[in-house]
Amino acid sequence: MGTFYQWLQMRFGEDTPVGDLARDVKEDGMITGRAKEEFSVDMWQAYFRSRGMHHTVWPVFSEAVDAYQKECRTWKSRLQWIP
Repeated sequence: MGTFYQWLQMRFGEDTPVGDLARDVKEDGMITGRAKEEFSVDMWQAYFRSRGMHHTVWPVFSEAVDAYQKECRTWKSRLQWIP
């Protein structure tokens, strides 16, 4: 499983609110360095605030985080079965 940023970019082509968020983040080009490698809700929240879109994007971001974390748990549980 990749980083949250990588997971989000895989949704770039989706016609969903999360896909819209992925396109906004990619087109903005301001996510660099640590944010691409690590996941921190505080870091992403600060990013959205700095771009003036925190209150409008937070519900979609929360949905994306939930989906990402669920996929991470599923991926980790599958790894436990690999000998």
